[in-house]
Amino acid sequence: MSILHRVAAIGAMTVFGGLVAAPALAVATPAEAPSFLEEHLTDSAGVLGADAVAVEEALTRLADETPLDLFVVYVDSFDGMDSAAWVNEAATASNLGVNDVLLAVAVGDRVYDVSVDTDGVVEAATISRILADGVEPALANDDWSGAAIAFADGLREDYAGSGGGGSAASGGGIPIGWIAAGGAVVVGGAVLASRGRRRKGAPAGVDPRQVPTAELDKRAGSALVQVDDAIRSSEEELGFARAQFGLQATDTYARALENAKRQATLAFELRKRLDDHIPETEPERRALLTGILQLAESVDQTLQAEKKSFDDLRAMESRAGEVLAEMSTRAQEVGRRVEGARSILASLSTAYSAGALASIARNPDQALQLLESARSAITAGQGRLAADDRAAAVGNARIAEQAIGHADRLLAAVAGANTALAESGPRLEQRIASLTSDIKDASRLAGGDHAIVAARQEAQAAISDGHNARRGGDPIAALSRLEQAETALDRALMPYREREANQRRSAELTAERFPRVEAKIASADSFIASNRGAMDTTPRTRLSEARRLLEAARGMAQANPEAALQSLDQADRLVDEALSLATRQRDNFPWNTNQPTRGGGVDIGSLILGGILGEILDNDGRRGGGSFGGGSFGGGWGGGSRGGSFGGSRIGGLGGSIGRGGGGRSGGFGGRF
Repeated sequence: MSILHRVAAIGAMTVFGGLVAAPALAVATPAEAPSFLEEHLTDSAGVLGADAVAVEEALTRLADETPLDLFVVYVDSFDGMDSAAWVNEAATASNLGVNDVLLAVAVGDRVYDVSVDTDGVVEAATISRILADGVEPALANDDWSGAAIAFADGLREDYAGSGGGGSAASGGGIPIGWIAAGGAVVVGGAVLASRGRRRKGAPAGVDPRQVPTAELDKRAGSALVQVDDAIRSSEEELGFARAQFGLQATDTYARALENAKRQATLAFELRKRLDDHIPETEPERRALLTGILQLAESVDQTLQAEKKSFDDLRAMESRAGEVLAEMSTRAQEVGRRVEGARSILASLSTAYSAGALASIARNPDQALQLLESARSAITAGQGRLAADDRAAAVGNARIAEQAIGHADRLLAAVAGANTALAESGPRLEQRIASLTSDIKDASRLAGGDHAIVAARQEAQAAISDGHNARRGGDPIAALSRLEQAETALDRALMPYREREANQRRSAELTAERFPRVEAKIASADSFIASNRGAMDTTPRTRLSEARRLLEAARGMAQANPEAALQSLDQADRLVDEALSLATRQRDNFPWNTNQPTRGGGVDIGSLILGGILGEILDNDGRRGGGSFGGGSFGGGWGGGSRGGSFGGSRIGGLGGSIGRGGGGRSGGFGGRF
């Protein structure tokens, strides 16, 4: 045997001596790979038993009293993975967000770790303190439920101890957008009441396009519940108001409520489409969820505006006499403008056809009739006030107010008709062109949707009116119909345009990501090749999977850019893990002393590190049938399992960028217990 072989053999026996005996001492435990967490508490190891109820209660207390959600997992083993990598991958697979924390315990491995979002509401120092004070001591005593409860209660107490702001006092706490008072939350700009667990708020002004799908689904579900509750409450409010002020005074609110019900029905129809047996693509699902949130916002705004009118009515009771007097004065002022409107119409008739003035020709007469109705309501209100029926007097005052306001708008339309008619030509052209473009979008994006078909038919009829108006019809009425048709079609197209925009953005991001991921894979491949003598299968496997995901993304980039982008994200994360693991294994390599040889001698460590010695041994073994060519040294060096000085016990912070709007996951808080 050559000197080179002897040195290699001694090194091999030294390095692997501890590894050969290790399997005989180890107890095999079932392994569990990171996967989607269905529930907040998962006990695959079966260690909780009846204590699971107490853990659930602690998780619920935390969720009810803070913005945080805690997920707890007990498994037998982390599947040979580093604890930080396992817990971050589980968080990634479960779509955990910025305010979600994951505690994972490998009972058989006696290792635990925590994953948090780097942009989350609780600081790393706080987590480390709670783990050291309560969690790790409980785990060391096999108090499995006590560990989870200690963590949940510790997070909750820290939040309460800082005045409801978590660790905000030290600069990393609850975002300003959280609204704690009264449990109010802001969803897509609409203020809704939050009740119970799993209905947490979101920062004000959050763009739904920046929210991951799982979080968007959660918000849409919460918004639907709140909309349904708001409509039921509004129906009760309408009943009280009718009893107090009468039918006429509450007619506007009743119409608004019916409109809100129609919008809510449409939102629930979108939810039904999401929940049926026909699966949606990711962009389709996001579009439907965004549509639900937008409809919920519209319902809330409608009901809030009309509720204010009731509040105004009630405020009028204390000054009903003054209000009636004000309405009488206002009716006289508006009445003096009727004859002026008649004069304007007479002047316009010399320049425009009767058809062009059709929509405003009767405005002066209608205004006069409305003013007469207002005066009658004022007289009736004064009689009610004399009889000490203030609520009825206020109802009459409100009727008069609405009638006078409508008369004022009719006369204003006549006064502005000259300008409107002069500008109608260019405005008609713009509206027709804009609506024609919308019709093309409707045919391209959702030609078979019944709601789209109906809105498109109305849009086509409005365009026909617009063309007729240019040939001598009524341009003012045509413009109004065009505007209404465009608003309706835009609303119906909103989810489909959102989906198209998502696809376009994903395609752009995918094109940008390909060269970066390719470069990272090439760099990691070069590093592993240069140090392959120190590498086991783990970094090689990560790199191989990253390559596979890159090719998969390339194949689906055209047809499904969103899925391609997700595949690239996973590839990016895996190549980072591969490089981190490879670097650790290279640094832990026993012969890597980084010391130059003296006198031109052979650096055995460098030869083995670079894989050169293994090749020589393989070739020599093939030539002479030596014991190392195909035996334990030749094969085990490249493909053996991790362990001993090569494995390392933990590699922290390997999690990739995940979370609902967050900056990435961070692990490495735990350890052995």
